[in-house]
Amino acid sequence: MNIVFGSMYFLVITCLLLLLYHEKNVKLVIKNNWKTLLLFLTFNIILMNLILYFHLRQESFIPSWDFGGFYRKSLEFIDKLDRSVIEAWDNLVYSINYTEYNYLAESFLYLPMKMLGNTFLRFVICMFNTFLLPANMLIYLWYLLFKENKKTSIYFDIFIGGIITLFAPNVYSMVQGYIGSAGLFFIIYIMLLVYLNKLEKKNIFYGILIGLLLLLLLLIRRWFAYFIVSFFIIVPIAYILDNEKRNKIGWVLINLFCAGIVALFILIVFINPLFSTITTYNYSEAYSVMKASSIWEVIYSFIETYGILFALLMIFGFVQSNKIKNDKYFVNSCVGIIVLSISLFNQVQRLGSHHYYIVNILCIFLIIYGLYYFYNNLKTKNVAIVLFILLILINYSKTYLLPPAATNSLYDISNLLVGEPLPMVRKTAGNEKIRSLVSRLNNIAGEYDYFYTIASCSLFNEDMLRNAGLPNDLEGLHNLVPTCVYDLRDYLPKDFFYYQYIIVSEPLILQFDESLQRVIQVLGNFMLNDSRVDQYYQLIEDVEITNGIHIKVFKRKDNIPNYIREEISDIFKEYYPDEPRLYEFSMLEE
Repeated sequence: MNIVFGSMYFLVITCLLLLLYHEKNVKLVIKNNWKTLLLFLTFNIILMNLILYFHLRQESFIPSWDFGGFYRKSLEFIDKLDRSVIEAWDNLVYSINYTEYNYLAESFLYLPMKMLGNTFLRFVICMFNTFLLPANMLIYLWYLLFKENKKTSIYFDIFIGGIITLFAPNVYSMVQGYIGSAGLFFIIYIMLLVYLNKLEKKNIFYGILIGLLLLLLLLIRRWFAYFIVSFFIIVPIAYILDNEKRNKIGWVLINLFCAGIVALFILIVFINPLFSTITTYNYSEAYSVMKASSIWEVIYSFIETYGILFALLMIFGFVQSNKIKNDKYFVNSCVGIIVLSISLFNQVQRLGSHHYYIVNILCIFLIIYGLYYFYNNLKTKNVAIVLFILLILINYSKTYLLPPAATNSLYDISNLLVGEPLPMVRKTAGNEKIRSLVSRLNNIAGEYDYFYTIASCSLFNEDMLRNAGLPNDLEGLHNLVPTCVYDLRDYLPKDFFYYQYIIVSEPLILQFDESLQRVIQVLGNFMLNDSRVDQYYQLIEDVEITNGIHIKVFKRKDNIPNYIREEISDIFKEYYPDEPRLYEFSMLEE
């Protein structure tokens, strides 16, 4: 039964592909280009799996923070589904309704990870073959539809296949361990339906289907909501701006209404806790620590992610394709959704590399338009292709030709031009020391002895203690309490003085500015520098993991009196006078 449950994603993908194949022009393109599609599929599988393998096998690190969390959740879901389908389903539903990061995308990886294995290397390879490979196939199918009745050479077709396969923004975050690539297939599918004019047809089925796919996107990752909102706003505007398509706006609005009402009905009736959270939670305040400071920072982030050449190609593709009657509404939709999605997202927080999955597919469409029109205006076409391929290959060769710590201006330039495809090889300093410390602490702690960690940096953080035993040991350090990292999101650990063990990094290296992480700074200074700490805590471990970075473990030997708690509370109250959750501790009964 668990195999059937774990196969649902692939069943959905298969049904969607069969429905797409039912389209007359799609079927014709596939029949006429099946050898090209097969070659593209083979190229993807062989090349990308080799690139991922040779990059990831160099790494030796303890996964932490978001990408560590996604890996851990995949392992947890496999464990739950192996034990009981009912337990796995209950946990999946609960996580969708009540947790920030649910199990849905991770559940898609159940079968691949059961077949290939559960190490972090295999986790990333499973993500590629499960999420990015089908997405790449659909993008290339769109290209074959686009270039139908257009003059292209076999070399250009192969070149476009390479651009899609090696598109850096899709690969970079996946290699880091982010699971947002799970949404790419569904975004492409939705945009393909728009490209095939399904929204303007008298067929409400496609409106309902789009609504279900948009809802699935939202469940995969909540931040896909920015794509969803932009889609509903921009697509009708794009039709209105297109003189050739304006008369179709009636059915476009009807189909979009059906899409929205179906998704909204399911949300309100069956997933109401999620709906309530999305509509009432103050994400802007919770993630204010990560907000972009200016429009220039947003533009710089975009260019850094996609590269100067690709950004220019997007602009060129937009300008040139607007001269073509048939594609104007589609290109305007892509540009509008990109601009609005990024604008809305940056009202809440800065886009990380993985958040660009919201618009990556739309950017690829524009890049292909740009490459096509630029290529047709060149006299030395094949020379340009060779130079571009050489640039991409240089961009991918960094971790294979140079040691991880090496830098080279040639690679920096290639990253600047077409985006960085692979993160630096990660190696956690003091891996074995951290694992050994976890083992010792588990042996001495009682069943109800809780650990709290005061640390927030890439060299050491609580997730390293939690994930030290992955993939075989999901527990890591037992009874580890989540660290309050960002003040305005996580608030104060009100029971801090009741925890039996406090783990502190010395020095306190913060992830962000001190003003955004007062909880770590104030509590850390108390544990490390307050002369009264020795009366109430005993230092039981002092481990140097690297370059003067120590992990210190304190065991509470007596209750900390209320007057000390009140002193520290007053420090926080000066910073956050209007927020009791950031200055109120649990007090001893008197």
